[in-house]
Amino acid sequence: MSDKLLRTLIEDGQVSLVAVNSTETVRHAQIIHGMSAPAARLFGRVLTAMTYMSCWLKEETGELSASIKHRGEAGEVCVSGDSRLRMRGYIYNPAASTDVLGKGYMTVVRDDDYGKPFVGTCELVDGDADKDFEYYYRLSEQLPTYIRTDVLFDERGLCKAAGGIFLQPMPGASEIAVQAAQNFREQLSDFGERLEKQGMDGILKAFFGVKEWTETPFAYGCRCSREYIAGVLSSMGEKELRDILRSEGKINVHCHYCGSDYDFFESDIDKMFPHAPEGEEAGKGDGRETERI
Repeated sequence: MSDKLLRTLIEDGQVSLVAVNSTETVRHAQIIHGMSAPAARLFGRVLTAMTYMSCWLKEETGELSASIKHRGEAGEVCVSGDSRLRMRGYIYNPAASTDVLGKGYMTVVRDDDYGKPFVGTCELVDGDADKDFEYYYRLSEQLPTYIRTDVLFDERGLCKAAGGIFLQPMPGASEIAVQAAQNFREQLSDFGERLEKQGMDGILKAFFGVKEWTETPFAYGCRCSREYIAGVLSSMGEKELRDILRSEGKINVHCHYCGSDYDFFESDIDKMFPHAPEGEEAGKGDGRETERI
């Protein structure tokens, strides 16, 4: 089942409102990474914010990633998404007993496929994910953005509701519209409970008075594959790979995003680096070098 991102305008078109229901995505991530409820709450709020940020990517090949490095118990949190809203990520300590961010910094890398990616970095100023993302937007994007995210859990400690509301005044918005956006954020202190009881559609209708919006589905989607990993390994060179094989007996690659493991053996390395038939040097005979794949 896919989650959904909803977009509309409020305050006479002066404020962009984006609502993200990320319940299934956060629950899936919690299960595959074995996260405690506090770790899943921190991760889920970051993933929800990153889903919002990813929805503004302009190109089909656009990608966005955030790395939050801090001194809190949960450790580094990494989340990435693309223009198709395929979200993925991991948390360094999935058994963390708190969702508070310690002192540290956030780095966001946005690649709109225009050449050199944009890299924005800011300090963590509050310990709360929402306020730290708001600070990032004010500092790096120069856009006032009001954020409210939450994750709720059932009696087993499994995510039962997750999502967020993102309010961004448009350029030239009146002071009244800007204040209204800020007030909406403050009035949504019970957002998690509202999401569980009313659903996101219900919140938009009852709380904001919205009647129409556009919807975009999204889900957790790791893009790793055996073929992709083989390509990365081949770039290391044949000698290094065969040295690892002699030492370890196999080459194991673990994907932090989805938990998949890929094992490569001598026969796999042979396919990566095909040699010329015995008695004939590779690349000789036709005056051209043999291309390695």
